[in-house]
Amino acid sequence: MSSGLPSVRIVGDRHGRSAFQVVNRRWAQGLAALGHRVVDAAERHADVAVVQDWTTAFGPPPGRRDGTAVAVRPWDFGPYPPRWVEVIDAAYDELWVHSQWTHDLAVAGGVDPSRIRTIALGVDADAFDPEGPVHPMADPTRTTFVFLGAAVLRKGIDVLLDAWPLAFAPDASVQLVVKDHADGAFYEGQDHRRAVQDLAADRPEQVRLVTDHLDEPALASLLRGAQALVLPSRAEGFGLPVLEAMACGVAPVVPAVGALAELAGGAAWPVEVRVIDLPVAREMAYNARGAAERVTGVRFVEPTADRLADALRSVAAAPPEEHRRRSVIARDRARQRSWGASVAAVSAALVELADR
Repeated sequence: MSSGLPSVRIVGDRHGRSAFQVVNRRWAQGLAALGHRVVDAAERHADVAVVQDWTTAFGPPPGRRDGTAVAVRPWDFGPYPPRWVEVIDAAYDELWVHSQWTHDLAVAGGVDPSRIRTIALGVDADAFDPEGPVHPMADPTRTTFVFLGAAVLRKGIDVLLDAWPLAFAPDASVQLVVKDHADGAFYEGQDHRRAVQDLAADRPEQVRLVTDHLDEPALASLLRGAQALVLPSRAEGFGLPVLEAMACGVAPVVPAVGALAELAGGAAWPVEVRVIDLPVAREMAYNARGAAERVTGVRFVEPTADRLADALRSVAAAPPEEHRRRSVIARDRARQRSWGASVAAVSAALVELADR
């Protein structure tokens, strides 16, 4: 530690667009800027190894383990799988998660609470800002909702497609833009893109599907033109799209319970949900690569189409001053969750771990 700061080996890809790759990249860049030596993942040793790799089965950190090891391994679907708990207990000094909701799921699965650290993720406030160009897709004559994420069941796309006709007549001055991220390997074959296309064909003036990649400036411009982000997810560990929308001053429509509610706070247009907590004993697949774990329980939130429709109508009927009020709250909360703040929390954790 010639710089006085521990070296760190981040194990996991950081060159793609998946959420874990974005996080690995942001952390690596930020830690290097602070003065940490960020070693190549293939190197044998660093003071601390931070393992976040969703392309391989979860196991002990690869390579010789003669430093401290951290697993960054959120689980969205309920109490942590027993095998993961065993791996964390045997091979890692800490588990890092991004929300209290996920912390509680880890504890419910059997992870020692004293070994869990909650480190929030961040947003680039320079890229996602209320000021700037507005995407031409955001029709100023309509109340625009944006769904941002993979159009899969976990994200609640089916609930949204059922709720939309309940909420709005075909001639209502509203618009839904579905920005689908389900074309990656992790969601292949799981998306509901055809159902979105069917609704768009039925209501071409109201519903639009976007599958092209949008870089951060284009994505920010789309969010700026929206009155609300809508993400009725059944299971989430954090919610980067919600944070990006909030940084643009856009309040989210999210379940009233869970990690998204925790993130959005008073900016949210809450959707009442049931919390489903069931004992099970089965193999659960959690991505399209065939990754699966045996679980002993599931916990998720279940929004209904009628409750989501109520929230959508509330957004469309709200006066401008209510939108402004929620926009200010959203922007202020997002400013507290910068990548700089996330990296600073990681750096402090590395120093503490290396000094133990």
